[in-house]
Formats: sequence, C-alpha cells, structure tokens
Amino acid sequence: MDSNLFLSILAIFFGYLLGSVSPSYILGKILKKIDIREHGDGNAGGTNTKRVLGWGPAVVVVIFDLTKGLMAMFIAWKLGLTIPLVYVSGYAAIIGHIFPFYLRFRGGQGAATAVGMLFFSLGILLVKGYLPWDALIILAIAALSVFFITRSGTLTGIVVLPMSVYFILDRYTINNFTVCTSLLLIFLFGVQVYQVFKKDLFALKPKAKQELVAWRLYMRPFSVLLLLIYWYLGRTAGLWIIGGLVVLVAIPDILRLLLPNVNKFFFIKLKNKVYKKKERRSFSSITLFLFSYFIVLLLFSWPIAVVALLYLSFGDMASKIFGIQFGRTHLFPKTHKDLEGALAYVSICLAIGYLASHYLPIDMLTIAVGAVVAAIVETLPLGVDDNLTVALSSAASMFIIGKIF
Repeated sequence: MDSNLFLSILAIFFGYLLGSVSPSYILGKILKKIDIREHGDGNAGGTNTKRVLGWGPAVVVVIFDLTKGLMAMFIAWKLGLTIPLVYVSGYAAIIGHIFPFYLRFRGGQGAATAVGMLFFSLGILLVKGYLPWDALIILAIAALSVFFITRSGTLTGIVVLPMSVYFILDRYTINNFTVCTSLLLIFLFGVQVYQVFKKDLFALKPKAKQELVAWRLYMRPFSVLLLLIYWYLGRTAGLWIIGGLVVLVAIPDILRLLLPNVNKFFFIKLKNKVYKKKERRSFSSITLFLFSYFIVLLLFSWPIAVVALLYLSFGDMASKIFGIQFGRTHLFPKTHKDLEGALAYVSICLAIGYLASHYLPIDMLTIAVGAVVAAIVETLPLGVDDNLTVALSSAASMFIIGKIF
C-alpha cells in the first residue's frame, strides 16, 4: 500500500476514534450511573451535561468536545498530510462524535467539535487575509444584534452562518482553507436548522401570524428586478419603465380615493386582501414604494441609488419580521416600532451595503451612514409613509457624506 494512502487512512481512523470518545456519556456512567442520552434533551453534549450533571462535568465535556477535532487535525498534520486531508481527519472526529461505534452509533450533534475547528480556521483566514477585518466586524454586529433580538443562539446561527460562507467566498478566494472552513460553516448551519425544526423555533406569535402573511411583504426582494432592468436597458428606458409602473399602480389608488364605491369594493368586498386598513384614505405603500424607486434613481448616482433602494427593500422586510415576532422594547407610544426591529434594519443594511461595496464604487463610511439614517427614519413616528422617506433620506445622507469626505 502506498505510504501516503496508509497515513491518510490512519489519520482519518484516529480522527474518528477521538471523536467517538463521549465524555458526557462516560461522566454520566461514573457520576450517576446513567446514560445521559436518556435524560434531559437526550443529547450527549455540553448543554445537556450541565442540565443533568452540573457545571463541573459540563466544563470538562465542552473543553474535550471543542478540542478533539483539533487534536485529530494536529495528528494528521504531524503525519505530513496535505491541508484537505488534515481537515478530513477533523471531519472524521465530527462523524465519530455523532456516530460512536460503541454507543450503537447514537452520540451528540458534533456542533462543539465543529466550532473548535471553526475558531482555528477563522484565525488562519484572518492571518492570511482571506477574511477581511471589515467583514468580521459586520458579522459580529449581525451576530450580536440577532442574538439580542431573538435571545436564541440557534436563530443567530441561522442568520449569521450563511452570511459567513458568502463573506469568505465572495471575493473568489477559493483555496483549501476557505473551502474547508465553509464546509464547517455549512455543517453548523445544518445543525441549527435541525434545532429550529426540533424545537419549533419558527412558531409565530398570534400577532405575527396576522401581520407576516401579507403577500406584499415578501414581494419586496423581487424589486431588485427593477434595478436589473434599469442597469440593463440604461437610464432613460429604465426610468420610463419604472415611471410607467408607478402610474399603473397609482391609477387604482386615485380611483378609489375619488370614488367611494371603488374604495368599498377593495376594503369590503375584497376584505383588505389588496390594501391595508390604514391605506383606506391614502396612497398605498406599493405606489409610494415604486415612486421612491423612480425618484431615487432620477436624483442620485447609480451606486448611491442602488444601496438606498436595497435598504428600502430588505431593511424594511427584516425590521417587520424581527420586530413583530420578537419586539419587546417599544420606542414610541402608540406605534409598533421596536428597538429589535430597528437593530434588524441596521444589521441587514450593513451586510447588504458591505456586499454592494465589492461591486460598486462606494465606501463603508457612506454605507454605514446610509444604513443608520434609513433605520432611524423608518423607526421615527414622522407621520409620513416610510416607503417614501427611507430611501430618499438614506440616499441624501450618503450623497452629503460623499461630498464631505
């Protein structure tokens, strides 16, 4: 047998054996003579160990589970194997943790082992410049914001882990370290998705069930198509098309505002399925949203307009989803505006702005100012529909910052 092949198989085998060592199971047998998998949430991991055995054993379990993947990688490295095989040995430790042979292949979830390997990998990416510090700052802001909003590490992972994969690969730095790190992130994302469905963390509150089913909310991301049309056809044709859409959706608004019977048809016969109750005596948010697209593209440069309109499309959506479902810190009386919704708005805007900066000539200071202004304008009870004010205010602030600096 080829020596390299033999060493590879040996390293992977040792990785699996290391991973299959379950300190939570062993400590459960020693301390309480129980199978920890039959107690608590049934998981042979640190959290369940703390719940069943206490803090001391839990610390031992967490330390060992965090490091056994790294130990497997170290053995493979000392054997002189290539970087991909070093990581494969670590992956084998994760598999061993999940499927230990002596426990009938029923172990833990492998998250702690993957996290230990992930921290090591992120350190390498930072040192080698594959993960810029500005990307890490954006990810940290997103993680802290989502955790504060949801009070859930699982939901935080659902949001931040896919962002991390994109941020690592978005500059086309495809190499052994970035790919292997991305695989760890994808695995951890899968674990979080499993937890979400296991614990039914997506269960909506009664208020959220009523307000988050509106079809118009989920149409917002499709407005990106308007930017693509504008970019592909050019300024003149793009403005004509978007202006035509504004007129098209404004006509029913004008008719129902001028003719009471038309208004009754939309709000009584159709039972508010097209327009919201608050729009009975005003232009709809659809009309104002498209009008904002037209005005911003007309008045501002392409980079500023794109970023401001992406804030309008995705920031408002994130604010509503997180604010309605998790909002608890009301900022203004008699309004539905919450601190949690505002934080979600800023976080998603910063992430979108950061990605946009890789394709558009716009700097992070301008992006950050635009994001904060957009969130503030959306949150303040100004008495004017935020579909009209957010993009214009954000674009104007970015224009001013660009002139000053």
